[in-house]
Amino acid sequence: MRNAAIKDERRTGAGGYRDMKRAYEEPSIREVQGDTESVLHLRDRKRSHAVSGAFLVAVAVLILMGWLNHRLQTELHDDTAKISQTYQVIEKLQEILTDLSDAETGQRDFIITDHRQYLETYDAAVRETERDMAALKELTEDHPAQQKRLAGVESIVRERLEALRNGIEIRKSEGFQAVRAKIMGGRGQAVMDRVRSRVNEIAAAETELLQERSARLVSKTTRVNQARLAGSFLAISLLGAVFLLLNREVTRRGRAERELARQQKLLYMALEERTRSNDDLTRQRKDLEEMNLRLEEEVAERVRAQELLHETNAELGRSNRNLELFASVASHDLQEPLHTVTSYTELLAHKYRGRLDQRADTYIGFIVDGTTHMHRMINDLLAYSRVGTRAKPLVPVRMDAVLDQALASLGKALKESGAVIERTDLPEVAGDDTQLVQLFQNLIGNAVKFRKKEGQLRIRVSCERKGDEWVFGVHDNGIGIEPRFFERIFEIFSRLHTREEYEGSGMGLAICRKIVERHGGRIWAESGPGEGASFSFTMPGKGTGHAA
Repeated sequence: MRNAAIKDERRTGAGGYRDMKRAYEEPSIREVQGDTESVLHLRDRKRSHAVSGAFLVAVAVLILMGWLNHRLQTELHDDTAKISQTYQVIEKLQEILTDLSDAETGQRDFIITDHRQYLETYDAAVRETERDMAALKELTEDHPAQQKRLAGVESIVRERLEALRNGIEIRKSEGFQAVRAKIMGGRGQAVMDRVRSRVNEIAAAETELLQERSARLVSKTTRVNQARLAGSFLAISLLGAVFLLLNREVTRRGRAERELARQQKLLYMALEERTRSNDDLTRQRKDLEEMNLRLEEEVAERVRAQELLHETNAELGRSNRNLELFASVASHDLQEPLHTVTSYTELLAHKYRGRLDQRADTYIGFIVDGTTHMHRMINDLLAYSRVGTRAKPLVPVRMDAVLDQALASLGKALKESGAVIERTDLPEVAGDDTQLVQLFQNLIGNAVKFRKKEGQLRIRVSCERKGDEWVFGVHDNGIGIEPRFFERIFEIFSRLHTREEYEGSGMGLAICRKIVERHGGRIWAESGPGEGASFSFTMPGKGTGHAA
């Protein structure tokens, strides 16, 4: 019994020693908890800094995008206002010419009839001229060069108005014969020609300024869209990075909770940490909702800007269509009175030629030539306006057949000029055959008209494929064109020669350009004085066929 008790005592002592040794060697729970908390706290600080940095960068990007958007929107608004101002300047220039014409009409009617009622028309036109001139000065305050040109126009306008006033005074005091002798010198027409020339210079400068401002508006709109797209992409990328960091944080916290679930105290601390994490997530979710709201507002603003741009483009399109319709209606309404004047003038020339004095025959000849020229100009203006208003749908057209028809129409002129026509095979394109015949007819007709006096005229019609379009060419060995006139020749009523040298209204190449642009192409000239001229134009290569 005693030996058994001794053995039990020894065994108990050995167990107690082992327990004491294990307690000494193993760290306490509080020490483990403290180490774990230190490690977790360090990791939390690093991740918190990363998330905060990404969030601040995203906020900064959004603020920067808002500022850039406001600035670009302000510039777009200013450019739109400047474009509207340019249209007003062009409109006022035309109104000045109309006012002067009304003043001349009132003076002329008073001189002929001596009725005071026509002086009211004259006085109203003078007042309107002064108002339009004042409006032009105000509209061109930011353009010193235009102000200088406008001062020249104002001087000539005042000169013309003074001449009209002098004619009225002479009619009142000395009678019809005296004022008739005064105005027969033709000085009034010369002054009006100077006014039109100066007005056309200002209008050309304003048109160039309009093109420049329109191009700038398109460029800025493109930059606005690009900036918004880039900013949105960057903001979304940053938000994605924040989301990934948050997702990793949630995952890590889940592992920590499972690791510390064995101990009640550590579990309680983990629950508290999770509660704080949920609060952070709630705040971050609210921040994300606010960001999404701002993004939605920016998208709505972008949609409004695009709608404004579409409305502006639609308004410009309606304005162009209204101008074309106005030109067509005005030209058509001019036909009837002009036809009456022409008919009676030709009747006078037929029945009374030789029965009056030579001067009267000369005057009648001037009237016949003038009405004929005016009739040709009105027809060309009608043709120009109908390119867009009475065009046929674009259908597949064989350009060889189009060229044959144009050459047949010019058969007499080609035969008289002795021209030699060289041509290559032409493809089939999508187009309006009537307009394309007129295009070839105008280009080849110009080659015949502006040929050299010596040597044989040679005209070559060619075509080649370049990329996704056809490039057509009409080349001649005529008198050529100076390079500085390459743009001017495509403007309406633009002439490089007098009517005594070469007949025509100056509308042919303007009609050509409008036809080519209506078919989705472009036209240009290449030449030099005495080197012949080459006119090239493109057509989309959607048609079938081939060109040699």
